[in-house]
Order: sequence, then C-alpha cells, then structure tokens
Amino acid sequence: MPIYNPLPFDIYEEGVLVKSRTKLNFVGDEVTAEDDEDNARVNVTIASGVPDDHAELHEDDGADEIDVGGLAGLLADDQHVLDDEVLAAAVQAGAITNAVTKAPTHDAVFDVKATADAAQPAATDAAAAVTAMGAKADDNPLHHDRYTLEAHKVSHQDEGTDEISIAGLEGVSESLASTILQMIDGPLSPMILTGGVVTEGTVGTVSVSELTALLRSDTGATDPLTYVTLAAQANKAIGSADTKYYIVLTDTPAIVVRTTKANDTTEIGLGICMKDTSDPVKVHYQSSGMRLQNGVAKLHKRAASLRVNELASGCAIADVGGDSRQFTVDKGVVYHGINRLTPFADVPYNPFNSNDDKFTYIYGDTDNGFTFSDGTDTVINNTQYYDGAGSLATVGVTLYACHWVYIHSDDNDVYVMYGETNAKLAAAEQAQPPADLPIELAEFGLLLGCIIIKRDATSFAVIQMVSDTFFTGTAVADHGELSGLTEDDHPQYVLVTDLEDTPTEDEANKATTSEYIFDHNADGSAHQSNVGAIGIIIDGGGVAVSTGIKGSLYIPAAYTITAVTLLAAPAGAIVIDIWKQAYADYPPENAQSITASAPPTITATADKSQDTTLSGWTTAIAAGDTLRFNVDSVDTIERCTLILTVTKT
Repeated sequence: MPIYNPLPFDIYEEGVLVKSRTKLNFVGDEVTAEDDEDNARVNVTIASGVPDDHAELHEDDGADEIDVGGLAGLLADDQHVLDDEVLAAAVQAGAITNAVTKAPTHDAVFDVKATADAAQPAATDAAAAVTAMGAKADDNPLHHDRYTLEAHKVSHQDEGTDEISIAGLEGVSESLASTILQMIDGPLSPMILTGGVVTEGTVGTVSVSELTALLRSDTGATDPLTYVTLAAQANKAIGSADTKYYIVLTDTPAIVVRTTKANDTTEIGLGICMKDTSDPVKVHYQSSGMRLQNGVAKLHKRAASLRVNELASGCAIADVGGDSRQFTVDKGVVYHGINRLTPFADVPYNPFNSNDDKFTYIYGDTDNGFTFSDGTDTVINNTQYYDGAGSLATVGVTLYACHWVYIHSDDNDVYVMYGETNAKLAAAEQAQPPADLPIELAEFGLLLGCIIIKRDATSFAVIQMVSDTFFTGTAVADHGELSGLTEDDHPQYVLVTDLEDTPTEDEANKATTSEYIFDHNADGSAHQSNVGAIGIIIDGGGVAVSTGIKGSLYIPAAYTITAVTLLAAPAGAIVIDIWKQAYADYPPENAQSITASAPPTITATADKSQDTTLSGWTTAIAAGDTLRFNVDSVDTIERCTLILTVTKT
C-alpha cells in the first residue's frame, strides 16, 4: 500500500543511509500498513516469531527427507541430537525430571525409561541436561561427541548391560535365531566359568572367591542359560558342628551353606564343608564346583559315587628313622570324582612331616563315641590299641598294633586312627581298616595305609599302602604266627598236651577227640568231616561297597554247595551273584551264573542272611573250577562276607 509524501525522506539500514525517497512500499504477508487518522500517522506492523510450521519451509511440506541408510563411510558433517533426545537420556541418568518416554524411533535413540523423581535436581534445557550427565565441553551443547563413555552407558537400561536380541534382525531369521539359542542351551550345562573357589574364612566359616557362572532360568533340563556374576563372599557361617554342609550358588545370585544339595539347574554346588568341636574350632572343606558340560558332569558324579576320594599316585608313607616313630607323607595326586587334587604339593609341605606338621589321633566308634587328640601329635603310639569298647588298651608283649593313616586331600589335614588289632605280625598284616569312622574321615578322609608297630618298638615293623596292599582279609596268615593257640577253646585244633601214647579200643563209637589221633585202624568216617567253607570278604574301605566284580577264587577239589551265608556291616541291602567256569576258560561271566533267580541277598536294613534251599542253583563244583563274585546292587553296606558251605565229593 503506497504512502505519498511530497517531501523525500532518508531511509537507513542499521544506521547506514540507503536512499532518499518520497515513497515506501511494504511487501510480505506478515507486514501490514494502516492509516491512523486520529494520530496523523501510518502504522506499519511486522509479525513476530517464525513460521507456524517449520516443515512449510521445505519442499513437499517437509517430505523431502534424505535417507542416509546404506551410504558408505562416515558422514562428512557433524551429526547432532535433538533436545528431546538429550532430555530423555538425562532423565535416565537422573539429571532432570518430567521428560516423556520416547518410542524407539530415530528421535529417541537412547530408548530410555523416563522417570519423575522430585528428589532429582532439575534441568530445564538440553545444554543443562548434557552438563548434568557429565558431558565433555565444547562450543555446541548438542554435539554427540560431548558424551563421555560412562555418561553414555547410563542412558541404557541396566547401565549398559541390556542384552541385544538378534531375533528379528535383517539377515537372521527367527527360526535361525531360535536354533542358535537351542544349540547353546541344550548341550551346555550350568557351570562355573571363573572363580568360585572355596577357602576357610574366620572361625567356623568358609569364603568363596568372586565368580562368573551360567545358570538355567528355570529347572528344566534345557531351559535358557543366563550369565551371572557374584562378588567374593566372605565368612559364610557353618551351622551345627560335625555336620556335612553343601556350599551352593543360587540364582539370586547368592552363596548359601545348607544341608541339601544344589538342583544343578538354577543352582550349582561349589563344594562341601563342616566344622568340628575342637578348640579352637577347625573348618574342613572341599571344592567341587561344576566347571563341566552335562556329559562330563555325569561322568564326574559317577566317579565320585563309585570311588569318592581315590589315590592316583604318590602320598607314600615313610618312616623318618632314627628310632623316632615319626613318619612322612609325600606329595601325591588324588581324585574326587574327576577333580584332580594335589595334597602336600605346596609349601609348607612336600613332604608332610609328622614332627613339623603334626597330626590328630582318633579312637572310638559310633556306639561309644569318637575321641580326638588336640592335633599336636608327632609320633606313633607303640603301647596302645583300641579295645572296641570306648577306651585304649595296652598292646600285649611281643604283639603288634595297627595305626590307620588318613588325609584330607584338599585341606591337607592328617589323621591317624587306632585299630583294634592286638596280635602277632601275620595277623596284623591281615587286619582290615576300621569300618566305623567319624565324619571327618567318612566324608572327608582318604585312607593312605597302615603303620604296624610292635609293642615298645622304636621303629615301624611294616608300612602298608593302599596302592600295593589289597585290604580284603581273604589271605590266610601263617598258623605258626597266630595268637591264642595255647588256649583250649578251639575245638578244631588238637593240643599237644591232649595227645596219648596208646590208642583207645572201640574208637568207632567214640566222639571225635584228640585221644584217637594215633589209631590208624579206626573208621575214618567217625573222626573226620567232609564239610568245609569257601568265602570272600568284600570291603568298601570305609564307604559303601560299590557294584561290580569283587574277586575270583580257584577251587582245587570237587565240592557240592549246601548253603550260602552273608554277614554285613553296617545294616543295609546287597545282592551278590556267583559265576563259575573251568580254569581253562577263565574268566567266568554273567552267563555262567550258578545262582539262577535266587542270588545271595540281604534285604533292606538287615545285616545277615542264610539260604539252605538254593532254589535253581548249580551246586556242583568240579576240581579246577573258578568262581567269580559280582555285586549286583548295594545300599549302605560297607563290608560283607560271603560264605559257601560245601561238602567234599
């Protein structure tokens, strides 16, 4: 709208003269000119602000977007984030409040959960939010490179530990993603990846080192595996004394010490432990964490159940010498299941020396209680043995006693248990390990061998190692070395003092006594018996007997089996099969069983059985036959004697 003025006037821009004109023309939708007659002037109005919609400044009302997807290399220009994005990230970091949760689109790249916490300090603009998040300084508060690594982490869920799912990604089908997960979750077992080692804590406690592990999300055998971490756990209390406890990693995650085992899916067993009643209290432990796949784990369990602790090599017991009655134990290799342990391999041992390292003496049984020394013993006792009634007794003159040496293969404790032997050397050499043991030995101990010492001797008569002595009791000692023969309480023996120079008449009608020993004309059937016994002792070495083949015998003469008897300790259940085969075709196998459907059996909670019926048995044994004894099943029983009553044919 033109405005006329007969006089020209000067027009300036920012104080600089543009031109002198008599006319002005205002152009633009946002500019208006209106005559104000009352005030004798023209009002020119210019609208304030920016266009209502920024998109109107672009072609196609803002639809002219440029897609950078698939372009190679880095973008030449610096890229910026929107204020809303910064504000949303700042909310996650706790720097500001009252932002709105964004949908997972390009203008919400952080995909954060907005929270409203009045206790958090408020920031009202993006620059302040970035500063509050710990950003780096530059001239542009919205530059992406203002964020530090730690500041960026907190913009994610779980402070950067939010896993990325490959399901649905372009190039990876949903079925392929599922297959990959199944290939991981199926074959792999819950396991310890690193750490999780059990050590002794303060008095009456155990500690577990920092660990990482895989646990299943639920108790199913193929439920997804989840990755867990746990900081070191110190001084986890052990409950009651003289009780076996399991050290378990749970899915919380947490370490618990309890009397029940881990379920091996959402939980993992790290080991076992106990505390005793000594003063001060001593803690015993054994690490056995699962660092295995499922197949190997089953092998481990099988090995552990069959053998418990097994000496592989080393750990030889030796006499220190010098009439000291002290002993050493070399370093060795021991297996608990398939876990390899190396007792006495490290300082201050290699070898263990009883004079320097000390040991603990034990005697007793479950009925009478067990008595422990103070753990400062250094020498083997040469005057006492356990009397089986709760006390120590004096070894007979010229007789021998047995002292059974046990170790803890993980914590290197050494124990010596008094045996009940008070006998000649040959009988002492046939002695069996104690069947009744305290928990320190039954659950944690490994038998190394037996030290045999004569009354008042200053050196050991014999050292028997489990690696070269088969403790079964099947061997027969030299009769000349047996004790008690001078006592007239053995009807199977004839005393020299009973012998007569002159035979007695009519001996066929007499009872079998020593007075007929010289009568060669008497009817032999009146004085001899064709009844005998064939037997074997099966010993678990202080633990439950395992299944499988337990021994073989060669039978030099022909017999007929008339009965079978089983004697066991402690009470439990056991089934033993007997196989027979001629020596030329040795060894016999299951197909050569002679017991039909009635193998020798002790039913649950019993400690003996006897069968004189022998239903279906093959009772004939030919001269030169071999017998093999196989334990088909067993529960609880640690030692069992099988006796076949036979008649010579």
